[in-house]
Amino acid sequence: MKSRKLSFWASHVPSVDLVSLGDPAAVLDLDDDSIKWYPTNLDEYAEVGHYYLLNERHGEALERYEEALRKVGDRAEDARLKARIQLWCAVCCFALHQEREAEAHLVSARELWPQAEIATGAEVTSLPQEVERDLAVDHDLLATMLSMNQVSLAARWAEELSLKDAGLRGLQARCFLALIDQAISDANRFTRRTIAEILPETLATMQPSGIRPLAMIEGLVEVLSDSSNLDRLDRATRRWAAERLGDLARSVPKDQPRIARRLALASAAFYRELRDFGEELEALRLAHSIAPGD
Repeated sequence: MKSRKLSFWASHVPSVDLVSLGDPAAVLDLDDDSIKWYPTNLDEYAEVGHYYLLNERHGEALERYEEALRKVGDRAEDARLKARIQLWCAVCCFALHQEREAEAHLVSARELWPQAEIATGAEVTSLPQEVERDLAVDHDLLATMLSMNQVSLAARWAEELSLKDAGLRGLQARCFLALIDQAISDANRFTRRTIAEILPETLATMQPSGIRPLAMIEGLVEVLSDSSNLDRLDRATRRWAAERLGDLARSVPKDQPRIARRLALASAAFYRELRDFGEELEALRLAHSIAPGD
């Protein structure tokens, strides 16, 4: 009796543009429900690793990524891909609770990152190179975890980093935690985390050169004030948010009127949802008492 087999080509379409796109050939054996892969280039080896990672077969994913790592070249233009493969290896090691091995892969990724930025002509910011590198590595690691459906792992790693770092790395980790809150539809926790932690810390970054918090603050406030978020909040969170946004608006330095005005208007929107028209009017008065600025 002939075995039933199906030949096909497979590709993972990521939710973020951080993973290689390969198109490896494969044969699915329908009798024993097994897959045999036939990758032919570096991207395809990595793509097979993505398949196993998405299916939480972390040991097999790690083997494929390490195989891809052995095949990548040492040219300057290969630095970014090599760094990202190191990140994918780190994701697998974290999932397997191989903390020491995961850290070793992260060290290798960070060492490669300056070469990767030079090779791709990335824009140079006024942040210290070490800070810029750490932020980029953290961002790509967390984004890769989320793209590969490793949500609990991303939450664990971001939580640890947010507690360990009080600077920009911790702030970025808290932004990812808020993103996860949104993804799992926990609107109350998203709102409280954003207003209690992320907005105040973002306001505090207005002084260091290279940091422009205006766009980030306006984006966060827009999401907070959107009906899709407001409608999912309990009454206690709406009241707390309205009061805290007003307090934040009053605390903004006078040379940032646009931010203060935006926060006051958001406070008014929350009071409107509470049908507390007296407090809404006070918030609107606060907003209109602030010069619009740029």
